[in-house]
Amino acid sequence: MSTGSLLLHPADPSTAPDADRVLNALKTTGLAGAPMERIDNAWLAGEQFLQSVTFMGCSPFIELEPAGDDGEDFCFIRLHIFQTPQLIFGRLTRPPKCPHCKKPLLHQPGDIARMLKAGETADLECARCKKPSSARDVLWRRDAGVGRVFVEITSIFPGEAVPVGGFMQQFEQLTGSPWKYFYISR
Repeated sequence: MSTGSLLLHPADPSTAPDADRVLNALKTTGLAGAPMERIDNAWLAGEQFLQSVTFMGCSPFIELEPAGDDGEDFCFIRLHIFQTPQLIFGRLTRPPKCPHCKKPLLHQPGDIARMLKAGETADLECARCKKPSSARDVLWRRDAGVGRVFVEITSIFPGEAVPVGGFMQQFEQLTGSPWKYFYISR
């Protein structure tokens, strides 16, 4: 049982590609397949899913179909869209690093998420180098991401899988935006 997700998001946190364009890209690349009836904005893994994501380890066991009627403990695709940039992080997310001196900031992810949700653009001052940074610019080390659009691949343990370079290039061309990825634990 994996208790995490792999999330893709535009590299520019303020970018919000059209939802239809993102969905078209998910289907064109084969990452997303048939829509799920019981979960909004969710799709089963598509025909090219295993060619789009590389799994690490000797023999990972990936469930691509639901085991029961109401469970969500299998790998599927979910699209999240927000009006303003949001910080998505998991229970094991570490504080980010300062983009200037690369030392950990003393600000906790939950505090930064609340600032972004409230629409605050206040700078985060590094206790070490004393330089301010935007909440959008701090370094999360694949532990979290800031954006308005997220493609979530569920039931992926952090570090268990990475998107294939060819998939990312095609996805970026189809959406018109460069994308990054990160992991969260639940």
